[in-house]
Amino acid sequence: MMTPAPVVDFAVKEWDILFGVVLLVVLVAGPILNILSLCYFITEYRNSFNKASLKDQGSKKRLFYGLFIITSITDLCICVVMLPAVYSFLNDREEGMFGSEIICYSWGLFWTVLPYMSIFLVAVMSFHRTFTLIRPLHNFNPNILFCVVFTYFVYLVLWGVLPVILAEAKYRFYDDQMMCIENSVSVNWYWKFKVITNQIQLVLPFFPITLSCLISFYALRRKTSTRARMQMMQREATKTILIITIIYWACNVPLVANYIYYTMMIVQHEHYNTMYRTILLYWYSWPISFIGCVGCNSLLNPLVYFFRMTPFRKFVKGQTKRFLCSRRIKELVLTTTPPSNGTRELDTVTTARPSPTITQSNHVALTS
Repeated sequence: MMTPAPVVDFAVKEWDILFGVVLLVVLVAGPILNILSLCYFITEYRNSFNKASLKDQGSKKRLFYGLFIITSITDLCICVVMLPAVYSFLNDREEGMFGSEIICYSWGLFWTVLPYMSIFLVAVMSFHRTFTLIRPLHNFNPNILFCVVFTYFVYLVLWGVLPVILAEAKYRFYDDQMMCIENSVSVNWYWKFKVITNQIQLVLPFFPITLSCLISFYALRRKTSTRARMQMMQREATKTILIITIIYWACNVPLVANYIYYTMMIVQHEHYNTMYRTILLYWYSWPISFIGCVGCNSLLNPLVYFFRMTPFRKFVKGQTKRFLCSRRIKELVLTTTPPSNGTRELDTVTTARPSPTITQSNHVALTS
């Protein structure tokens, strides 16, 4: 059977530049915002061990901030790993950094772990906040969730490393998808199982996340007592998680839809160029859904923290003022120092021979 050709042989250069600029914004702003959020959550996590706080309250805070620390680390890695993709988009889809076998393999491994880890963390946080809202007096053991998160992380790492070790697949750069993805040696049981498993990992979290959001919306509509300050704080935290979940929906629905479309291609035994024949589908469906949307999600999360969490907003403003003041002090020091060595030596000479001063005893002697 003859392989059908795509509708166009080359991507639209203007679209590549526009998409590359968007990814460049994520690459520059994302790490800065996520580093600030990571520093804040680590500080609050340490403060939760304060002996003055209640034991149950401190345990809940550690679980809350611990999940946000893991999420911030994941978002930070996603933004940083975008560097090779940004370079290729701004240079006519050349391999660039992807040309190195080590970088291609590392990028493929990271991108096998990070997006799925981000989706899993949103599902865990949605479940935890809904459980806390429904049963605010119940103390949830944080070690259970941390063990579940760590187990899933180890599973993703093994899922990305073992196929290469067993020589079932290797990572290869594709200019139409702008990614280093696994290229199976042959269409065997592993390749089919991999596609089905990826589909499950993307679609399955949507159901508990959606159910948690519906329960949270219903619980937030109930009236609470004015003296229940802690319950009001829990409700505000739940609203923040709901906003993060809605952003997750908006950024991951294109990815899930693309994977479903790709699975339909496999089930129908169609060729890739047959299903992805338009310019948008062939050249931009995977970069937009699997790189752009995931990166925008990692960029928007710290912005949600900034506008929804007053302590985090004060922390960012304080760090910004401290940075600006330190720069101002350095500028004042540089402007007050002598500009050249000659004037500096002259100053030392003049300071070595100070002008004589008339003391009170000398004044009496002179007048007498």
